[in-house]
Amino acid sequence: MKKLAKIILDDVKSQINSNKFTKVLDDIGTIYSDSIESMNRKSLEPDGSDRFPLVESYAKYKSDIGRKPEPDFFYTGDADATFMYQAKKKSVSFGYSDSSVANYMEDHEQGYGVPQRRQFPIEQDSSSSEQQSNIEDVKTFVFDLLNEKRTIHADLIINMK
Repeated sequence: MKKLAKIILDDVKSQINSNKFTKVLDDIGTIYSDSIESMNRKSLEPDGSDRFPLVESYAKYKSDIGRKPEPDFFYTGDADATFMYQAKKKSVSFGYSDSSVANYMEDHEQGYGVPQRRQFPIEQDSSSSEQQSNIEDVKTFVFDLLNEKRTIHADLIINMK
């Protein structure tokens, strides 16, 4: 006979292994993808701070070709066009479908040879208002899934002395 805690834990695991959870992960991917794209358009770091500005010559060059002279990760449009997320069985990952774009963007994310300009939130960004909104949305999706109406079968045994 299973203990009630084990039965509840098994139920939660079954929800997380369900196709419904895959849909939740897709929703989470959309939330973060939209947030990242919005922050890029505003030239903001994941914590909401302004990105390190472009050098004057590059800002002028971008302006001359009709682009905003801002560190918005939109130059040729390759980064924007190849940005993607993938909802896997129990996680969501973000990246680029073009490896050369992925390498360039990783250099910016880490600050390897170029100014560090991040777009992917990390734990230290979690307290910012920008990320708190995302976290609340994720909580809601997971909470709604785990609180769906369903029946859990368990035996109740009462020992009386």
